Amino acid sequence: SELTYQKMNDIKEQALRVLLIVATKGLAVDVFNAVGSKLKNERSKIDAGLIRYFVAGTLEIMRPPLSLSIVRSMGGMLLSPKCTEALNVIYFDSAKKQKLSDFMGYFGDSVSNERSKFARSTQNDRAIATALKNAYAFDKK
Repeated sequence: SELTYQKMNDIKEQALRVLLIVATKGLAVDVFNAVGSKLKNERSKIDAGLIRYFVAGTLEIMRPPLSLSIVRSMGGMLLSPKCTEALNVIYFDSAKKQKLSDFMGYFGDSVSNERSKFARSTQNDRAIATALKNAYAFDKK
């Protein structure tokens, strides 16, 4: 018997929920690096709806302050073209867009030398935070 599209999507959503659980158990950097790697792979076909589902779940479980390693790994994932395309659409509702926009502020706080509670950030970290803020400046689009 063949799996329907909906059944396959349900299985993929379950897999993403497992990744979110793993992220809460101290492996967030690894999870974001792995997902980011998939998103950056030209041959990988990841449904935009699943990307939105994963990012929305991430926004529900993550809280500031954010470490520089989280900014780097999650930021790299969020800057992938597939991710920016999936999130800059009407299907990612305004409440989630606001939450994502707030997160970009937390990223900025994490890389700001004056405010950072973590290891000193680099110029590249600040460039990531700026690129993210520009990519997800929903109120300006």
